[in-house]
Amino acid sequence: MSLLAGMAAIVSFSACNQIKEDERKVDYAGSVSSDRYVLLEDFSGVKCVNCPKAAGQAHNLTDFYGDNVIVVAYYPQNPVGLTLPYPDNTDLRTEVAQTYATYYAVPQLPNGLVNRTGGAKDYPEWASAVTGFILDSTNYARLSGKAWKGEGSEVNVEIEGGFVENYAKAGEIGILAMVIEDSIVAEQLTPTGRNPGYVHNHVFRMLFSDVWGDKVLNEKPEKGTEFTQTYRATVSEAWRSEKLSVVAALVNMRSREVIQAAHIDIE
Repeated sequence: MSLLAGMAAIVSFSACNQIKEDERKVDYAGSVSSDRYVLLEDFSGVKCVNCPKAAGQAHNLTDFYGDNVIVVAYYPQNPVGLTLPYPDNTDLRTEVAQTYATYYAVPQLPNGLVNRTGGAKDYPEWASAVTGFILDSTNYARLSGKAWKGEGSEVNVEIEGGFVENYAKAGEIGILAMVIEDSIVAEQLTPTGRNPGYVHNHVFRMLFSDVWGDKVLNEKPEKGTEFTQTYRATVSEAWRSEKLSVVAALVNMRSREVIQAAHIDIE
């Protein structure tokens, strides 16, 4: 597919977040080579009939852009009618997800954030926002890391990076780090009914960092400024270690926008 080729996204679900006819078209830029990594945060619920469509949109973007799009799926505690798990199912909800949903005034489900800028967005808007960051925004920093298992259920993380351009926006610089889990089977409402074998991916599990990040640099770092951050934490034994990974984000702690992101496998 060539750059800026159009792709139609048809939305026909009748519950949860409603999408207008003129909002159904999204644009994909096509596969690109870029050092800009984008954090896509998907707010979802197991009783939200449109949420599988949003998850599909996130999958399309990761399939299209590869590693340049990093997805985290949040299951907030409200609205209870869309998020309460079915009986005898895993509860994917977290207080952290609710904190973010409240702060960003997520109006209804499904909804999402792209690099935590521009407010909450309906899922047909995700593609154009992702495209804008990958193709049209300045890449200010690099970010990478490694993670490995320690004793028992302990996980260690080392994150490092540096600024490749002067960053003049006000606000101290922080690291946000979290654990996500893939391939969780939990019942989900879909347009064709309840699906007990539905697979949930990129599910937020816990934070290593503070909810808004841990400071690593003073504001307005210049090109060449480097940083490191380490974490050690115990994860739940109920989580499958082979399905866990780490998502890290370099954030402006004043505006809370994401400057750069990284996905880190646990060795």
